[in-house]
Amino acid sequence: MDRYSEFKFNSTYHLAGDLRQLVFENAPEEYLLDFFALDPNLERQLLAPQKQTILHDFIEAKYNEGVEYFGDKMGHSEVINEWHQLLLDYKVLFSTQAEFSKAEGYEDDEIEYPYVSYLEKLIYSQVSSKVADETFQLLFSDRMFCLRFNSLIAETIKPLLVRDHPTLLEMDGKIKRCTYFPEWVQRAVFLRDRGCCAVCLTDLSGLLKTDYHDAIDHIVPLNLGGSNDVTNFQLICRSCNLKKLGHTIRTSEYYPKYF
Repeated sequence: MDRYSEFKFNSTYHLAGDLRQLVFENAPEEYLLDFFALDPNLERQLLAPQKQTILHDFIEAKYNEGVEYFGDKMGHSEVINEWHQLLLDYKVLFSTQAEFSKAEGYEDDEIEYPYVSYLEKLIYSQVSSKVADETFQLLFSDRMFCLRFNSLIAETIKPLLVRDHPTLLEMDGKIKRCTYFPEWVQRAVFLRDRGCCAVCLTDLSGLLKTDYHDAIDHIVPLNLGGSNDVTNFQLICRSCNLKKLGHTIRTSEYYPKYF
């Protein structure tokens, strides 16, 4: 059961669709560059795959922006009803408005704004990361989204200089290569790509093959500003890897159907 989580998919599909449209259609300076500048996890994620990926952080940041926007634009009663349902869906304990008012000593005519702020803090601390993980599962399964997302990341890496980032870069504009892929990374990429080459669909699942380290490829090569974030990995056969090398950004939109 340690590989399973209970997902509610509350607004997850809508959020995934909005983020996909954002990444494909909007200029990155409108939404991405400030995020990179503020993300404290970024250097660690660029150097080696982390379970809390760059995409997780990006989703959570955009979701929290949406929560803040909804709270500012809608009436307090509507916001309170929406946040109550969200917290109930994710089984987060919260005080009712009457309980909060009594505990904090607010008068009836001044309670709504602080109560909304209280609910939002609960969402940020106990719901946002869960929504981000659910949304990640959808977007990670979309290799073309991963290609686009990592191509945008590459645009922020290529101008970097070794003299300014000696622990991060192998040479100007090139992240140091991760030489070891943990078992969880190999399993995630294998399951996402169903044991087949992401480019030509060659079956790589071999009954006796348990180590897929050599079959993992950077969708956006390190030479072109790619990172070692797990969203930038795909399963690839030796033939396609030799053709791709470090100068081509390539994946496919082929996926196996359930039936």
